[in-house]
Parts: sequence; C-alpha cells; structure tokens
Amino acid sequence: MILYILIFSLALIGLLGHDLRHDAPSRPWKWILWGLTAAIIVMDALRLNTGLDTWILRCSILWLPAWEVVKESPDYIAALRLELLFSLFRPLGHAAACVICQGLLSAALNIPLTFFVMRYTRRWYLFFMIYFIGFFTALNFEIVRQGAAIGMFLWAWKDFEQRRNGRYLLKILAATFFHLSAIPFFLLPFARMEKVRDTLINYKFLIPAMAICFIVSFNIQNLAPLAFWAKNAVAEDSYAWWILSRCYLYLGDYDIPVLNWKGWTGFTLIYLLYPLFVFYIFKKSNFRHYFQVATALFCIIGALGIYYEPASRFNLFLLPVVVVAVTRTLPDKANTFLRFSHPKIPVFLREITKSLAWRRVIWFGILVPWAIFHIHLFTLDFAIPFGGHNYDKYYPYTNWIDGKLDPRQDEMIDYYFKSYDDKKARNRKVLYDFEE
Repeated sequence: MILYILIFSLALIGLLGHDLRHDAPSRPWKWILWGLTAAIIVMDALRLNTGLDTWILRCSILWLPAWEVVKESPDYIAALRLELLFSLFRPLGHAAACVICQGLLSAALNIPLTFFVMRYTRRWYLFFMIYFIGFFTALNFEIVRQGAAIGMFLWAWKDFEQRRNGRYLLKILAATFFHLSAIPFFLLPFARMEKVRDTLINYKFLIPAMAICFIVSFNIQNLAPLAFWAKNAVAEDSYAWWILSRCYLYLGDYDIPVLNWKGWTGFTLIYLLYPLFVFYIFKKSNFRHYFQVATALFCIIGALGIYYEPASRFNLFLLPVVVVAVTRTLPDKANTFLRFSHPKIPVFLREITKSLAWRRVIWFGILVPWAIFHIHLFTLDFAIPFGGHNYDKYYPYTNWIDGKLDPRQDEMIDYYFKSYDDKKARNRKVLYDFEE
C-alpha cells in the first residue's frame, strides 16, 4: 500500500506544484514526471502475483512451447509473436525473464504515454491522477499486452494528425505485434476524410449511432448461433477456425454483467453521459478536430460496450487521447470554460464563475462522481465462494524481490483460472501447458 500511496502522492504534488501554477518552470517538473514514469515501469517489472492476468503472462513467458509445437496449432500466428520476445530472455532464468519481459511491456505503454501527455497538455500530473484512478491497474497489471499496443497507438497519433500514413501504419503494425485488438485502427486514417470527419462529429449522426449501438449491445449474443455454424463449417486445423472460435467465445459464452440500479447509474454516467459532455465541450470550444473525432468514436464504442464488455476493449485505445484532452479543459486565465454568462443563469452562479479558483472547484466537482464510481469498483465483492474484493487482486503488492505470495491472491487466481479454462475449453484448442 505504501508504494501506491507514494506514487499517487507524487502525482498530487505535481498537480499542486506544476499543473495549477501557470508560472511553474517546466524543467524540474519534467524530470520528476519521468521519475514517476520510471517508478511505474519498475513496479510493473517486479510484480509477482499482482493482478490475475499477471499469472497467465508469467506462464507464457516461462513455458511457452517450442516452435515445433506452436506451428501445429491454429494459434501459431499469435503465439509466434510472443515467442519472438520471450525466447530472448528465457535462458536467463525464471525470475529474470519475467522481470525483463514485464518491464519491456510496461515501457512500451508508459514511455509513449508520457511523451503523448507532455506533447498535448500542460496538466501532466492531472492526467496521471486520472490514470491511476481509472485505468492504471487494467493496463499495467491485467491486459498488459493490450497496454503495450495502446502505447504504440499513442506513438502513432502524431503521424495520424500530420497525415504521415506510412509511419502511422507501421506503428499500428507494431501495435498488432503485442495485441490484435489494434487491427481496427488501421482504418483510422479514413476518419481524416472531410466527409467522414464532419459526419462523425455531427450530433445528427452521433446520437442515433450511440442509440443503435446501445440497443445492439443487449442483443449481440443472438449472433452466437451464426458464429457457431460458421466455426463448424471450416477445418479445425485452420486459422479461420481459430478466428471464428474466438468470435463464438465472445458472442455466445461471454459473461454478461448483471447490474442493479447503482450499476446502471454508474455505467450510464461513465460510458454515455460523461463522453457526451466531453464531446459537447470540445464541439463548443472548437477543440482540435482530431480530438473531437476520437471523442465521437469513444462515445459510439462506449454505447456498444456498456453491456458488452469486449467492445469496450477498443475504447481503451482512445481513452488516453480523450483524458489528455479533458485535462486541457481545466480552467486557467487563458480560457473561459465553466464561465457562465447566459442571462437565464442565476446571478450568483455568474458571479462565482468569474473567479478562476471557483471555476476550478466546479471542474473538479464534475470529475468527482467519475472518480467515486471507479474507486467503488475496487471495493466490490469478487465473485468467488470464499469471499474477497476487487482490490485483493492488487493489494498487497507481491514482487520478485521478496518472493512472498499472498494466500488470498493465490486463492483468487486458482478459482479464476479454473473457471476460465473450463469455459474456454469448450470453444478453442489448448495451446499453453501451464504445468511446470
């Protein structure tokens, strides 16, 4: 817990000492930011059982089959990408191989992320505070290969803006090396076309598109029989069979969340209302149009993913872009965001928002429900017979230095992957043997 508190405290100090001070010098705070990034990478590299997916990543690093075995499986294309990276370090021993590979995956995410933040906003530490609360654990402790792919996407963003299609596509190709969820972003340059861009950022298209995707998210499992029929129509040793099996897995056998009124309120706020509000701000202030496009796509995909989680995985690529843009809306002396002037607004509100300090209070107040919802997710019960909470996956922080394993995390991992393997065994061939 102390490690988490220190990293978050450093971001908070940076927020107060740099982000909220218009005259703060950038040089010392820049090096502090890189120190924060380095601390994150070291923490990721040394983790042992922190995060459920860390265990399966470690198994892949240590015991991925040799090429002679891999090539016989329809998974061979995906597995070969991992083997090229992991095989370089496996001779160094279990601990060294895991630490180096985990560190490289973390660096592939966090170094491009830090460059992206420094390039597009001055509120560096505000971004990292939002990052820690909202999506840090997922990208650094769980879906780390997709996190590395997101880093490559952020590295490619400047090429996207400057219409350097060759460089952009090469970097997206690098992203697919880490995770195939980057494939749809090969199409993102089409969003620069004037007609496509103007359509995406038009409310007459955006609102109906979100409504349609919201409805589809409730009925997407109805496509499972079609995917099942297609899977059985091709040879089992083909790559097409593997792709269709994955489609069937995520359509027909994916766990659909059961939400109570609090869950619906939170998910509607986070995935529908907040993105629309952010898009409204960007539209009203003529914000950079590529950020408008990213936010519009984020709204549409978010509507599809509110009930169908696999779709929301694509939104993780756009989330850092949107959050960076959100940090730029924090009021300062140079903008008028949250400065009310309409005559129908009560006079006392108009007077309050003349003050820069009060406008910042309102800005942070709007962010508070978002933060409370994400913090609340960590306190929810983890669905296992012996009890537990989501935060048990990350606390205590277990690492390779002391080698101590937490019994609760071991129980969670054993239960999670037993049910995980039972579910997936019905739909795909087994590639990895996780027995030492």
